[in-house]
Amino acid sequence: MKISANFRPKKKKVILEKELEDGMVLYDPESEKIYSLNNTAAYIWTLCDGEKTLHKIIDFIRKDFDEFEDAPEKLVASTLEHFLKEGLIENNK
Repeated sequence: MKISANFRPKKKKVILEKELEDGMVLYDPESEKIYSLNNTAAYIWTLCDGEKTLHKIIDFIRKDFDEFEDAPEKLVASTLEHFLKEGLIENNK
């Protein structure tokens, strides 16, 4: 599932989150699924406020993470696509 550049990911309100030292755990009470996120995915999750576009989230990742030798576009897009596929986020049109 591809997302557009203007996609504005917004967390679904039913999703519960718990920050950990090395990431985050999400729980979807509707599907009863648990998701374990590493630090990068957890940071992307925190940026899903319905206001920031895909490109703005990529800009935040570029600025705040030094570990990327290549541009982080693919990682951010694939993480958001996974969140969308799992029903954790929606597009705030």
